[in-house]
Amino acid sequence: MKTLKKVLCLVLALVMVVGTLAVAAFADDDALAAFTDADKAGTHKTAVEVNVNLGTIAGKSSTELGLDENLTRAQAATIIARLMLGDTRAKQLKAESDPFDDVKADAWYAGYVSFAADKGILLGVGNGNFEPNNNLTGAAFAKMLIQALGYGWKEDKDKNIVGVYGGSTWAFDVEDDARALGLLANLADVTVFNGDITRAQAMEMLFNALKVDNTVPHGTSDALQPQGYNKAYTIDEVKGSTD
Repeated sequence: MKTLKKVLCLVLALVMVVGTLAVAAFADDDALAAFTDADKAGTHKTAVEVNVNLGTIAGKSSTELGLDENLTRAQAATIIARLMLGDTRAKQLKAESDPFDDVKADAWYAGYVSFAADKGILLGVGNGNFEPNNNLTGAAFAKMLIQALGYGWKEDKDKNIVGVYGGSTWAFDVEDDARALGLLANLADVTVFNGDITRAQAMEMLFNALKVDNTVPHGTSDALQPQGYNKAYTIDEVKGSTD
C-alpha cells in the first residue's frame, strides 16, 4: 500500500481533465442508439451516455446495457479499473494466476478484480473468495469511488497509506463523505445507498464522481483530504477512450 498514492494520481488526472472539458459534453444520444434497453435510463440518461462514451462502463452485450440489473462485484471492479486507468489501459490488465479461489485467471474480469484488490479498493470476502457475481450495495460502491478518487485514505504510524473506513459505522461514514463529495446527486432514494445498486444508479454515482474536484479538501477529516495530483492523461487520451 506504500505506493498507492502514486497509483491514485492516475484517476485524479482523469477526473480533472474530464471536469475541464465539462463532463456533460460527452453525452451523446448516438452512444445509446445500439442498445434496446436505453429507455430504462430514465433520469440517469446523461450519466449513462457519458459513461458509455468514456468507456468507463460497457453493455452487458452489444444490444443491452442491463440498466435495471444489479451491479455485481466483478462489474464494480471493472468500473474502478477503467476509471483509474482509462478503457484502453484497463483492457490490458491480466491475472498471472487465480487472484481468488473463485476467480480463475482466465475469467474475463480476473485482471480487473486483481487490480482493484491489489489497490485495496475492493477486497475479498474471506476464505480466499471474492464472490464476483454477488450484488454490491450503494454504500460499498460509494466507498470504492471515494477511494478511487484519492479520498478515504490516511497514513498510519509506519507511513503506509491505509483506508479510513472500518468498524460498525463504516457505511455511515461513507455516506457522510459521499454526500460531501456530491456522489449521491440525482440519487435521492435512500435505498440506493442501503440496498443493492443497479447498473443505472451506479452510472449516476460514477458520473458524479467524474465531476468531483479532487485536488482540494472537501472537509476537515482525514477521509476528505486529496492525495495529490499528476496530469497523467491528456485531453486526446480522454477523448480517445470514447472510441
